[in-house]
Amino acid sequence: MIICFECSQIIKNKLDQLIKHGEYEDYSQAIASAIDNLEMLHREISGKGSLVIDSKQGSSLPSSENIPGSGSKDGRLTQQQGSKSKIAKPTIPELFKKKDLVKPKDFAPLPDDKWSFEDAVPLNKWIFAMYNRLLPAKANCRALAQMQIDLDGSVPYDHARSEISSTITDLGDYLKNYDVTNELNRDNAFATAFPLSGKGNDKSLERYLNQFLGYVNKEGNLESLLYSFKLINYESSDNPRILLTEAGWDFANHYNPILDDNGTTKSEKFSSDEIDFIIQHISKNVPVEDYAYRTIIKSILDGNHTPSSIDGALKGTVKVEKGTKLTDSYLSSQRSGAISRMADLDLIKRIRTGVAISYKHTNRAQKYIET
Repeated sequence: MIICFECSQIIKNKLDQLIKHGEYEDYSQAIASAIDNLEMLHREISGKGSLVIDSKQGSSLPSSENIPGSGSKDGRLTQQQGSKSKIAKPTIPELFKKKDLVKPKDFAPLPDDKWSFEDAVPLNKWIFAMYNRLLPAKANCRALAQMQIDLDGSVPYDHARSEISSTITDLGDYLKNYDVTNELNRDNAFATAFPLSGKGNDKSLERYLNQFLGYVNKEGNLESLLYSFKLINYESSDNPRILLTEAGWDFANHYNPILDDNGTTKSEKFSSDEIDFIIQHISKNVPVEDYAYRTIIKSILDGNHTPSSIDGALKGTVKVEKGTKLTDSYLSSQRSGAISRMADLDLIKRIRTGVAISYKHTNRAQKYIET
C-alpha cells in the first residue's frame, strides 16, 4: 500500500536526519514505527489512564505490547519489571507445525513471468518493498500444505484467508513472546510483519493476509510475496483457488527451527537447508528477485556499505520504466525491502554502530554472485 500525505519542512528535515544517521533504513520504516508506537500509547492510556516510561529500562509496557525499536537505544525489546502476567504462555498453532505431509502427484505450474534472467529489471518492477520478511511465507506455505491434504490439492481462496486469519495472531503472539524472552532487537525480531491478538488488530491482520498470502487486484490477478516468489499459483474462477507449486510444497516441508523446535532453544529464523533451497529456487525461477540480489551485492562489493551510498549506486545503474518518476523515498523503500529479504537469507549482515547502519555481504552472497 502506498499512502501520500502532507508534512511541514521541519518534520521532513527530521525524517531526513533519521534516515541519514541510519536509525531507520527508509521513510516507510520510520513512519510505520512512529504510527505503531502512537497507537500503542493511545491503547495503553485509554485502558489504564496512565503510562510510565522508565528512562533506565526503556518502555514499561507489558511485553506483549512492546514494539521493536520502541524500548532501548538498540531497539531491544524489554519486559515490564515487577509484573506478573496471568495470560497463558503463547504456543504455536497446529496449522503451522510440521506434519507428515504426503507429497502430491501434481502441482500448480509456476506463475508466468515477463522477465528473463538476461533482463535488467526496472526498479519499479522489483518485488514490492512491503513484502519484506520471509518467515510469513514459510508459515503460510506450511498452512496451505496442511489445508490442501483434505481439499484435493488446492485451497479455495476465501477458505485459505479464513483459516489463516483465525490462527495467525496466535503465532504472532508466540513469536513476540520469543523476541522479548530472547531480547532480540528489531533487525532480528521474529514477530516483525505478523499480526498480534488484541483489540484493533483488524488492519494489521488484513495487511498480513494481503501481503503474505494474497489479494486479488482490480485486474483479477493475485498479488503477494508467495505469488511473487512463485511458491503459489492462482486459479481464477467462480470459486477462486490457491495452489502450491512444487517449490512451495517443498519449502513447507522443510524443517524450520522456530516452528518445529517449540522454542526450546534459541533458534534461527531458517535452517541452513531452507536458506539454500530458497536461494536456489530464486536463482533458477525468480529473475526479478535474482536481479535485485545481484545488483545490491555488486554495489556492496564496489564499496557501497551504507543505505545512502547503495541508493546512490542504484540510482545510477537501475532504471525505471518510461514515464515513471524515481523518487528518493521510493528507491530507498525498494532497496530496504530487498535487503530485508536478503538478510533473512543470510546474504547480507546489518552492522549497527550507535545509530549508524552499514551492510556487509556474507560468504553465501559471494557464492551467489559468482554463480
